[in-house]
Amino acid sequence: MKVYGDSRSGNCYKVRLTAAVLGIPIDWDEVDVLSGRTRSAEFLARNPYGKIPVLQLEDGSYLPESNAIISYLAEGSALLPSESLARARVNQWLFWEQYSHEPNIATVRFWRSLSRTPEAHARQIAQRMPAGRQALQVMDDHLQDRDFFAGDGYTIADIALYAYTHVAGDGGFDLRAYPAVEAWLDRVARQPGHAPMDLSAYAFEPLREFPRTRQIQGEGPRRWWHAPDMDLIVWYATSKHAEPVGFQLCDGPPHRQRSVIWKSEAQLIRERIDDGEDRAARPKGAPISVSDGDTDVRAIADRFQQRGEAVEAPLRDWIVGKLSEPAA
Repeated sequence: MKVYGDSRSGNCYKVRLTAAVLGIPIDWDEVDVLSGRTRSAEFLARNPYGKIPVLQLEDGSYLPESNAIISYLAEGSALLPSESLARARVNQWLFWEQYSHEPNIATVRFWRSLSRTPEAHARQIAQRMPAGRQALQVMDDHLQDRDFFAGDGYTIADIALYAYTHVAGDGGFDLRAYPAVEAWLDRVARQPGHAPMDLSAYAFEPLREFPRTRQIQGEGPRRWWHAPDMDLIVWYATSKHAEPVGFQLCDGPPHRQRSVIWKSEAQLIRERIDDGEDRAARPKGAPISVSDGDTDVRAIADRFQQRGEAVEAPLRDWIVGKLSEPAA
């Protein structure tokens, strides 16, 4: 069987994880959801809705929709009970995942860590975060007195919910506020056949400049380049064609990034991105930069040189030069 999917997608990861747990060999065709390939005539012939994942069966037919695919793969195994009520409990969580969990957890993660225009989605992110936290609280409450979601054992209900929950931090959700969910994530990761999300296809995705970076009134112009695990912001005093007066280079997964800042009036500053101030009985707030003398500036500079081809050579060389200066 063949799967068309994007390895960064939780919906696609469900399929890969289910196949790994069951020992089912699959042929994976990597489809970058940002490339436009899912809107091509070739792909629409497989799934007219233009979405991934899609499973190509042995007879050449196609099956879309992640939870339908993992149900098909799990048929006859312990991951999908045969008893009617037990199976209905699994379906209950599969339906809830797509209606109440994925639209809030997955979309915020996509906008914040995978889209090339995160700032354009600030309003939608703010609107979805409360519903995402509510979904995580429902999960945490359900797991207070049980190890898995449906019945006594590990099922595709757990796989479906694990896919986007274990990367919810990429969207800014603080999982420390949900200890039962964190314990469940550890249990799932210890299940026989477990396979982690494979991001190797995008390990060196290049920086891309946002064409319409929002400017701040009263300040000089700025430019912004983005990749899933790196951001570069450059400030100018007057014009984008003048010599820059500062930059911030962030490296690492969203909300766990290390940050290097250079300003014309100061030395190189090493920081890390913390996920906000503590507030009683509430998750942490917006990310903030805090001092961090352990940031490996040389490693960040090396990764920037690998990713920064879209940054014009004089600017790229200038940044690398500043990264070689002594740090504060």
